[in-house]
Amino acid sequence: MSLVIPVDEYATDEWYPGFTPAFGHAPFVVEPFRTFSEQDERRFWFLDFHCPRGLTPLGTTWLEDCYSWGTQLTAEQMPLPHSRGITQRMAGTHVYAAAIPVESRYEIEARSVRMQRHLPGFLQGFKALWNRRVTEIDAGWRYFQGIDVERSSLSELGTMLAEARRYAQRAFEIHFEMMYPLLANHLGFTGMCTELGLAPPPRPPRPDAPVVLPP
Repeated sequence: MSLVIPVDEYATDEWYPGFTPAFGHAPFVVEPFRTFSEQDERRFWFLDFHCPRGLTPLGTTWLEDCYSWGTQLTAEQMPLPHSRGITQRMAGTHVYAAAIPVESRYEIEARSVRMQRHLPGFLQGFKALWNRRVTEIDAGWRYFQGIDVERSSLSELGTMLAEARRYAQRAFEIHFEMMYPLLANHLGFTGMCTELGLAPPPRPPRPDAPVVLPP
């Protein structure tokens, strides 16, 4: 039996003791990250696996800059036929996420056509694209590693923080740019195998799984 938890006690502008978040200042693609509202009770939310122990106020920059932005941007650009990405809400210090569905049958069909046109070129040029993205990420990482934080002034640290947020945002643009097409290709391959009657190989047992001996 499903357990439904009302959002009433979480529908508040203050989610962290002594900290009132300011929403609406960060750019977003489809739906901004925010705290829960009563309307959110009509949607399915899951505790996000990236940070099950919760976030600090500074950690919410990842939600705005990277998670919300990256998943929605790629879902629109690729696009994903049935989803416009993922949106997030805060309950206390914990992050909950939900898919943003595409409701219109016309839009789903149009987005499917666009994805089918995008996927072959992505797969054919995957190696070259991967190498370009790795080079870009490595270059940024070397830049930040070269900064002497202890000798930097407050003004320089502020500039570095802004640069670091933009670097993380770009990294997650790349993350979803690569992940979504690969997942779509994997699901397509799995579907084809199912149609051909090819069963997936058995999963290897987890290291901590109990050993069952035959009688």
